[in-house]
Amino acid sequence: MNKDCQKVAVSGLGGIGKTQVSLQFAYSVKEDGPEFSVFWVQALSMETFEQGCMEIARALGIHQGQESKEDVKTLVRQRLCAKTAGKWLLIVKNADDLDSLRGPEQTEGLLAFLPESDDGLTTFTTRHGVVAQYLAGSGVVGVGG
Repeated sequence: MNKDCQKVAVSGLGGIGKTQVSLQFAYSVKEDGPEFSVFWVQALSMETFEQGCMEIARALGIHQGQESKEDVKTLVRQRLCAKTAGKWLLIVKNADDLDSLRGPEQTEGLLAFLPESDDGLTTFTTRHGVVAQYLAGSGVVGVGG
């Protein structure tokens, strides 16, 4: 897999089709590589991101004990970073707020919990070109006029 293409951001105004582009990408990834697992999380807030991680944890069979102090976001990240995770695509929707992505002072933001793996791809949707560039460097796809 080409390391330069492991992170892509789809940028454009609200309602212009970023989600549709991401869905089409997910379908093409699945068609070309049926072994890929596709996951979807919302980045509107840490709460919506954590809800998405809980769904991923259920899908992967990750059990978090009641007494466990381990964060579900950390558990999902560890699982997807592992060599045994296989190939995956993670779509991070509504990655619009750079402060919540990076985290306020002394606090980890959403980006701290995103997995990275040679076998993983991450796609972000965002309304802001500056955020897109921060997240994906040159891997930005603009949607709309």
